[in-house]
Formats: sequence, structure tokens, C-alpha cells
Amino acid sequence: MLPCESTRAPHRSWRSIGIFALEAAVWSVILYASLSLAEVRSSWSGIICGPWGCTAPLEAVVSCHLSWLIVMASALWFANRNHLLNSQRWQWIIKTWLAFGLLGVTFLTLRELSSIDWQFDTPFLLQRIGLRIIGFIDMPVIPSLVAGISCLIHRRWQTHRVEPSPPRMVGTPAGETNE
Repeated sequence: MLPCESTRAPHRSWRSIGIFALEAAVWSVILYASLSLAEVRSSWSGIICGPWGCTAPLEAVVSCHLSWLIVMASALWFANRNHLLNSQRWQWIIKTWLAFGLLGVTFLTLRELSSIDWQFDTPFLLQRIGLRIIGFIDMPVIPSLVAGISCLIHRRWQTHRVEPSPPRMVGTPAGETNE
């Protein structure tokens, strides 16, 4: 071996680098499109406003939640592509996302319950709590909850799928086939 030669694995091929660049470009366009939804105005803009309060236009709220979800989904896509979703690390991350979403919803609910005047604000209590949760776009509470639940459903669906085994001849040991 020459002194300048390395024993490292060869670098990625140009084809895989091109595919990665294309995937990154598509992801960027999707993220930009989801963020651009905030600029659209429609007749649905003030739909979540009422006597219980108001928040940003619905398109802006959906845009923020969708953008958080796209960022989280890219990590899940990468893990699923590399067959990592069943690893212990990813199971911990998925459970952390789910716990973060549940704790966020619980915290926002308790925060709203602690700030109301029980004598006057009770007719619209559920609407105010829902408005507080939906309108909270600073951290990915709803996308974490959606990502965690969808990963648990995906995992349960994967574990319940049974791969058909090839038929065996009578008298053949369990690990062998009749070929």
C-alpha cells in the first residue's frame, strides 16, 4: 500500500450525492411552500375567532404547524429510509416527541384554566383551551403529538404484519425448505 492511500471506505458515489441534493431541494421547496401558506388569505382566515378570543389567521397557524411537521417528518423519513425506526435510540426519540406533545397540551390547558374568571368565562372554556393549544406555534407541541402518535401507529402496524413463510414438506426441520 502506498503511503498516500487510505484504508477508509470509498466516498459516496456521484449518483448518491446527486440523489441527496435532489431530495434536499425537494424538501426545501416543500418547506418553502408550507411557510408561504401564511401569506394566503381566504374566507377561513378568522374562522377560529369568536367570543372566546382570537388568534393569528388560520392560514398562518396551519403554515407554522405544517412547517414544524415537515422538519420532524424529514428526520423520520431519514430514519425509516435507513431502517433505524426500530432502534432503541429512535424509539426513545419518538416517545420523547409524544411526551413533549402531551406535556405541552397539558401545560397549555392548565395555563388557560389558571387564568380564567370562573364566574364569567365558563361558557366558552373548551373553545378557549382549544384556541390556546392551536394558536401556540412557538414550539412544536401539536406536530410532536402528531408525529409521536403516527410513529406508534406505524410501529404497531409493522409488528402486526406477518410475512408468509414458504411451505414445508412433512418431516422437514423447521429452518429448512423443500428446495
